[in-house]
Amino acid sequence: MYAASHEGALRLEDVLVRCTRTAIEERDQGMAAAQEVAALIAPVLSWDDEDVRRETEGYRTMVHVEMSAERQPDDLSAVAVPAEICAAYSHSRAGDRPVNA
Repeated sequence: MYAASHEGALRLEDVLVRCTRTAIEERDQGMAAAQEVAALIAPVLSWDDEDVRRETEGYRTMVHVEMSAERQPDDLSAVAVPAEICAAYSHSRAGDRPVNA
């Protein structure tokens, strides 16, 4: 909670990547803790349940992209991964309502 209340963290990614370095120090890059951490910082950042869900889902997508890119045989393949995953993600959610940021 300190990261959100005193260090300027505004997103779950800020907390898990920059403030706590969980993304670097944990094998799963903090995926197991993401939901709980989002719920803990939610009151500080005035998030509702939808914000917690969106932040958690966004963080998990980011980690999935990074882990997939790291498994690629070369830089060119790794650079293509985010676009492929985002396109697949967007296609799978085409029927969802837009989320206001």
